[in-house]
Amino acid sequence: MSQIINIRKKFLEQPLGTILTEEEEFVEGEEAPRTPFHLSKTKLIATVGPKSCSVEVLKQLLQAGIQAVRFDFTWCTLEVQGFFDRTYENLLQACNETKKMCAIMVDLTGRELYLKGKHAVGEDGWPRRVESPVTVESGQIIYLSCDKADQDKKDTFLVNYDDFYEMAKVGDTIHLGRYLSTGAEASAVYVDVLEITGKKIKCKCKNPAVLDGLVTVFHCERSKSGQENVQNLLPVMTEDDKEALKRWSTREVDFVLIPYPKCKEDVQEVRDYLDFLGMHETLCISKIETRAALNGFEEILDVSYGVVISRSSLGMDMPIEKSVKIQKELIKRCNFVGKPCIITRVVDTMTNSPRPTRAEATDVANAVLDGTDAILLGAETTRGKFPVESVNTVKDICRQAEMVYNNDYHFKSIMKALGIDGHTPDIGEPMSEAEAMASSTVRAADKTNAAMILCFTESGTFARQVAKYRPNMPILAITVPTLKVKGCSWTLLGRRAARQNLIIRGVFPKLADPKTGLQEGWILQDAIKFSIAQGMLRKDDFVVVCHRLRGDLVISIVSVNDALGVTMQSGSELGQRHASTASMTSLVTHDTDDQYGSLPSSFEHGCAVRAQQSDGKSRSPRHNGKGLKPLSEEPRAEEKATASSGDDPVKTKIKRGFFSS
Repeated sequence: MSQIINIRKKFLEQPLGTILTEEEEFVEGEEAPRTPFHLSKTKLIATVGPKSCSVEVLKQLLQAGIQAVRFDFTWCTLEVQGFFDRTYENLLQACNETKKMCAIMVDLTGRELYLKGKHAVGEDGWPRRVESPVTVESGQIIYLSCDKADQDKKDTFLVNYDDFYEMAKVGDTIHLGRYLSTGAEASAVYVDVLEITGKKIKCKCKNPAVLDGLVTVFHCERSKSGQENVQNLLPVMTEDDKEALKRWSTREVDFVLIPYPKCKEDVQEVRDYLDFLGMHETLCISKIETRAALNGFEEILDVSYGVVISRSSLGMDMPIEKSVKIQKELIKRCNFVGKPCIITRVVDTMTNSPRPTRAEATDVANAVLDGTDAILLGAETTRGKFPVESVNTVKDICRQAEMVYNNDYHFKSIMKALGIDGHTPDIGEPMSEAEAMASSTVRAADKTNAAMILCFTESGTFARQVAKYRPNMPILAITVPTLKVKGCSWTLLGRRAARQNLIIRGVFPKLADPKTGLQEGWILQDAIKFSIAQGMLRKDDFVVVCHRLRGDLVISIVSVNDALGVTMQSGSELGQRHASTASMTSLVTHDTDDQYGSLPSSFEHGCAVRAQQSDGKSRSPRHNGKGLKPLSEEPRAEEKATASSGDDPVKTKIKRGFFSS
């Protein structure tokens, strides 16, 4: 209660004007304020389309903060691939000119239902309806048919699923709307099923609408009490999807989005096909769009790299009043297992307006506070009039929400769920060694008020584990690219691992200069100089560095001043010159005020934690529910008993003197 009172008092004492100018404040006489780091920890993904396919617009999107680009195959026509081929080349050029990395996502058609309207590919390669927009009025009778013979009949729309008539029943509600519509615009209509005759469904419109573009069909929930709605029997991948993936198999595709998965077997089917094409490093992300996906969420998440909460489709397949609760629960599950969660449909009004509604801004902020990793923009960047403004607006909202995000509560929630406080774990397995080091890294950064966490990583896994605990500071993940030579051909490894971390909240991957090789000292200096230039660091800041030293995973607390002042010897290990003279002492004291702490209260700047078994194998610090277990140089009584039984005791030591003058 006292903490709440203090926070409230501090807030009331703060002039409201400072909230608007907080990034410009600095004390006269000090050095000039750092250039504000303009990116949000929450990542932004743009869907490319006619309004965002040029090199110039793509450069603006990258500079605004886009971390990934989505190529959407929902039009389900191979003719669109020509448009995507040109856009892909434009994206590579934009990345080269801006010197920025960008992950590539491919979204399949899958089980998407849509009306088979006549369309043609325009001069820019994008498909458009040949027919004029269809206007329907409230109370008007229309027909949905599965028979191709009815295609040209008046007030009749042909559905791409031949057995759609078997899904519908009299009294059902069906949604017809332009693809990437919210369901509230003039381009969407809800119809009630009145009669089913053969393969023809007679419907009555509930509202007026103008149907244009690619019109999708969604069978809305039949009842509020049913746990699973009726689903179509279409395959998880269409033949066009497979042909498109073959076309893209020679490119570095980072993610494939799987629409409408029902179970883990759907994800595995896509995974097997990607492996068949040789796309072994491409990761699968599942889109949660139906009740069936909710019922199988745990197993779908288990076999997926992450998930997309497709809020438009999911919102129509469940009672609308439960949408907020379900969103929070899905994000929470993803956060606890350390897998990225992406949400969609946030600022739909910016498709035609330069400013979102207040409700949309609040929706974005709430998603950030819930813990989402990334936000996927659809119509805003595909056909919207303000693609760059949409990105900047969402980014600014995310940054403001991140300022009030309760990182400490999130950290403690995960530690409690893992059973670190002495309780039975709520989810998953007990904390692994890597997890222990990741949580220790975050706690070290928190206790030392570090400005940044720096991870040296090859696959990006450890950086993702650190990000799982949502530290208050950015995580710079440094990947050193390596050459893999096979005969006369060679491959540069590391780029894909770096790009795949672009959608992880708080992680900012960067490729190290290959000329530095494995000389981590030089890489550290380059990383700190880069961070200063980007506004992530400034003079007198401290950085928590995670790296390997002689085979052991080490957490170092590094001063920016000392790190830049140290001249590393060519070929030397990180801090080797200082580590050689460092004294070794044991961890004895603890911070008793923090039962979730992973570091002792005596932890000082310029220190590194290393856990090592007596057989020389590295191991993470052990938790006893109150942080690191205190171990002295001499084994304690219980450790002597353990040693006598044949198990090796763990000696946790602390090195002092890293980068100290």
